[in-house]
This record gives sequence, C-alpha cells and structure tokens, in this order.
Amino acid sequence: MKRLVVNDLVQVIAGDAKGATGAILALKHGKNGMLVAVDGVANQVRHKKGDRRGAGEIVAINRFIHESNVRLLSDGKPAKVEKVRDGKRVTRVVTVKA
Repeated sequence: MKRLVVNDLVQVIAGDAKGATGAILALKHGKNGMLVAVDGVANQVRHKKGDRRGAGEIVAINRFIHESNVRLLSDGKPAKVEKVRDGKRVTRVVTVKA
C-alpha cells in the first residue's frame, strides 16, 4: 500500500521550500527511497538552444525531492494513511491526525 500517490496534497517539512504546499505531480523510485515531484517546489529553469526547426526557449521543470521531506495533508491538516481490509480487498483511507 502506497503512502503517497499522485494528486495528494502535501506540505514540505524540510529544505529550502519548508512550509510550501502543493499537489504531487509524479513519483519515482530513487537509489535511497521514493522521490516526489511537488507542484511549485524545487523548480529549475533550463535554457534550450534553438535549431533550424524553431527558436530557443526557457523551460521550467520540477525536480524531485525525497519522500521523507514531505507530509501528507487532508483539508489543510496533517493526515495519515490507513489500510482498511474488506475480505480480500485492501482500501487506502486518509484520516486526519488527532
């Protein structure tokens, strides 16, 4: 069962963007665990050189950060993921921490 999935709302709890919130855009497995791309966090600008087919451009890309640096939010409050078993089926339920 995944703790984080795409489109979950998260808050950055460590690093330069501490306190920023955004939705998860992508997930990928890294060498040291799961990496997360968060909307509006860790953006990097790349300058693409033009060629005969078109002009150059400036492209903003989202960089990945480690999953331990984000906290799951539900309705703007910290949340946790629980597994609910119904026979053989396992469902992911997000609950607000008390």
